[in-house]
Amino acid sequence: MKTPARLLGPYSTLTWGGDAEAIAAQVAALRAQTMRPAEAWVLQSGHNPAVIALGAPDAVPAVRILRQDRALPRWAPLLFTWFMPSAYTLLLAPGVRPAPHFAERALAAMRRHRAVVCPFGTRRDAAVEPGPADQAIDAGDGAWFFETAWIRHVWEQPPADLDGEPMAAFAAALRRARTPMAVPALPDGVAAHLLP
Repeated sequence: MKTPARLLGPYSTLTWGGDAEAIAAQVAALRAQTMRPAEAWVLQSGHNPAVIALGAPDAVPAVRILRQDRALPRWAPLLFTWFMPSAYTLLLAPGVRPAPHFAERALAAMRRHRAVVCPFGTRRDAAVEPGPADQAIDAGDGAWFFETAWIRHVWEQPPADLDGEPMAAFAAALRRARTPMAVPALPDGVAAHLLP
């Protein structure tokens, strides 16, 4: 049986933190997506040759290592999101690996609901697990799929000196901007949007 071709999606990814093995596993998960990203950006503090060796600007997706000699502030992922080269962005928390269907399902749900899409989340402080239908949430975790331009609507200028965890600050800013959030429906026979 012939393997189906992988689509190249209108999105790029950004991840940060983690060792070379964890980042390599994230890149492998991105390459296995039914709709692969155009580019994968990896933010790295310091000089880790094993992480730098993962850079592959001619691969699909292109992997770009964005290295800083000094420690990156906690809000760096949100700042770099301002410069993502695609219409849509998938932010991946350190160590998170999306299941092969996630980006395609997230894009479809985002377009249906004009919402930031996460693999799971909470609504009124209760856990929301993915199921057979899209579900509204108040806050998401693990990964965030959204229209890249929304980052500019959430903040009038790039974020700096944010108090607390950056993605919690991002979610709070989305709520202030009344941007909906959702968990997409699972494909038949699949139990989760993230790999174990």
